[in-house]
Amino acid sequence: GSTVLSRGVIQPFGNHGIDVFKAWVSLQKELTRVLLLIYLNWSRPWIVDSDMSDQALTAIISQLDKESKEHPMAFASHLLIRVEKNYYPQERECLVIIYTAHTLNTVK
Repeated sequence: GSTVLSRGVIQPFGNHGIDVFKAWVSLQKELTRVLLLIYLNWSRPWIVDSDMSDQALTAIISQLDKESKEHPMAFASHLLIRVEKNYYPQERECLVIIYTAHTLNTVK
């Protein structure tokens, strides 16, 4: 885990110091401060941000609200199976698009 037991006191983040802990608390507050997700509006365009590694694919599907602020609607992730790990990067980029479309189709 991310804790270290030292003389009976649990110290979050081990020896990384108070700065990391403060950053973590700040991130927690920011993520829970406002409603981040919005409902899917099928009449508006989507923004798909994707990322991939040798092990997994991820995507964030967003839309702009009436004030042109971007809000996430859904998150998708997929662990690659053995055959997919052998795909070229361009093929994995296509796979993340297909997987994201499939994920949105199940939301519909």
